[in-house]
Amino acid sequence: MLAYSYSVLLVIAVTTVTCRRQPWLRSGPQWSSVANGFNPYAIPSNSGSSENPEVTIRDGKLKGFTMRTVTSRPFSAFQGIPFAQPPEGPLRFQDPIKNLPWNGTRDAIAPSPQCIQLDLMTLFEVFGQENCLFLSVYTPNLPKSGRFNKKLPVMVWIFGGGFFMGAGSIYGPEYLLNHDIVLVTINYRLGPFGFLSTGDDASPGNQGLKDQVLSLKWVQNNIHAFGGDANSVTVFGESAGAVSIQHLIVSPVSRGLMHRGISQSGSGLCYWSILENSASTARRVGEMLNCTGTSQNMVNCLRSVDAQAIASVQLSLTEWNIFPLVIFGPVVEHNHPGAFLTETPEKAYRAYRAARIPWITGFTQDEMVWMMSALIQNATAVSEVNSDWERVGPIILGLENTTNTNVEIGRQIREFYMGNEDFSFETRHNFSRLFGDRFILECGLEAMRYHSQYTGAPVYGYRFSYQGRYSIVQKNGQDPQDWGVAHLDDLIYLFNNTDYFTITLQPGDEEFRMSQIMTNIWSNFATFG
Repeated sequence: MLAYSYSVLLVIAVTTVTCRRQPWLRSGPQWSSVANGFNPYAIPSNSGSSENPEVTIRDGKLKGFTMRTVTSRPFSAFQGIPFAQPPEGPLRFQDPIKNLPWNGTRDAIAPSPQCIQLDLMTLFEVFGQENCLFLSVYTPNLPKSGRFNKKLPVMVWIFGGGFFMGAGSIYGPEYLLNHDIVLVTINYRLGPFGFLSTGDDASPGNQGLKDQVLSLKWVQNNIHAFGGDANSVTVFGESAGAVSIQHLIVSPVSRGLMHRGISQSGSGLCYWSILENSASTARRVGEMLNCTGTSQNMVNCLRSVDAQAIASVQLSLTEWNIFPLVIFGPVVEHNHPGAFLTETPEKAYRAYRAARIPWITGFTQDEMVWMMSALIQNATAVSEVNSDWERVGPIILGLENTTNTNVEIGRQIREFYMGNEDFSFETRHNFSRLFGDRFILECGLEAMRYHSQYTGAPVYGYRFSYQGRYSIVQKNGQDPQDWGVAHLDDLIYLFNNTDYFTITLQPGDEEFRMSQIMTNIWSNFATFG
């Protein structure tokens, strides 16, 4: 079984990189030995009780609590730590500002609140709050005074969700903390709150990405207090989080804050990773909410509008069904102080301005079946796809702004994948491949080539094809065996108790063995590079 599992999660060298066996591909011990000066079974704490460890960071003292992994290994958890001032009122749409210190000891026990969002998984429910820029830290090895303390590699998780939904707090640490790493999960602003861009100084855009940068600066300044090594930070993410990783690689403002990257099912070269019409979208938002005039007047007005109304306006900006899927997202900013991106990732790579760091990137075997398994249950949508492809095809595929011949291109794409067949349950895999290639695979493979060619750093590609009993398609009432390995399915094996997969894998499950293999590869990459 072990050999088979390695074959379905194979990490390989790409293009010009020499293919060689890396230390992080070893299946060595998951826990450090006592002989190395670290007892993995001890409940760590700087001070406080064993159940409520305390640490002191630059902003003040924190009181956490003790958790246990799925195999009962104890570790310390500190949740809901602020890294920025609340981005509300006059700070709405502004770049993040570092949080203020506090007096006394702050409880770090409750999960971080989620950022206000429009959640696709809950049929577009609006929930969350603007005061959401918090992070959480999980560590098996709090430093102790008066003794040598081994620093552990740090893994920072950036969640996905199309830049309009998700949260760090929905990804549990009970699998990854079986390994000797410090895990950090963060929040960043979403939708119009994180990505409204007027194309000028009023609201340049990329606020959510700048939140990510500020959280990485927090890691540099504070992670030593949790036993982490600030000189060994791996940033990893999925979908929009995967896109964020590559944007961080090419952004000048994040240089030196990360040392390795892992992008799962997404890259900075995907068409939806950089939006070209954000200024006109911002103008439409202003008009819908009765905020007009100059860019600055519009943004000032929007700062006084109820947050729920701003979040809800996204539904009015779709053109067909739920498409375009990404309405607010990263942009190329005009040249101004603090800009996150002033050029496309392709241009940054060709000018040799990308960070030269090792990078793992890949995709699941059947990426877009998660979307098709929902779409196929909508009889009206299926009928329109089959009878009115010239209208809906370019919208779904994001071709509208790429060429004035988008109708013909859309027709050729459909013919290539579908021939003369309609979208139906019988043709679901062909239709899913059409979308998977457009959304994830083509741009992902191109991103591998760019990073390898223009940085010379190691690039490792993978395809995740392990199919267990659980899948995101179950959220759509579908049988996983009918659809394959979907977008998001790899997260079943990295994190416990997400909003998408509430089950926790147990030792003895075949799926748990897959989780051990995947977390071992990811954590060893974070350790050895």
